[in-house]
Amino acid sequence: GYADMVGGSIALHDTCIDKPTPDDYDCAIQLNWGKCWDPFMISPLGAQWQGGFCQRTCERCTCNPNSGVICSSIVARNMMATNGIVHGIDRVLFPPPRFSKEEEKKYASGEIPSYNTKMPGAIIIGQLPEA
Repeated sequence: GYADMVGGSIALHDTCIDKPTPDDYDCAIQLNWGKCWDPFMISPLGAQWQGGFCQRTCERCTCNPNSGVICSSIVARNMMATNGIVHGIDRVLFPPPRFSKEEEKKYASGEIPSYNTKMPGAIIIGQLPEA
């Protein structure tokens, strides 16, 4: 996950990831080239991921209440456990999907139609549900 400060409190963002671009360049190179805020990098439609490409490396993760992202808040801090210190949060955090450069190249070439086809009942962008 990713932590952000919102109103003086720590908020946790569980979908802040680096989805790779469908070319031969990684997220660090995109950052060095100053491409982080280019339209193709931030488009959720182009990347088929809500944060676009290279969201974490480009530091575009936010828990701002106006961002539309649902982040969790720490509700209990510094509770002692037998194996260390535990913090309680107000919702379950799910591990984000893992994307690979190879899959991204296959998607861009049309070899695989969409990441969404891996999820049962998901709708591919542009496809209408059957009545």
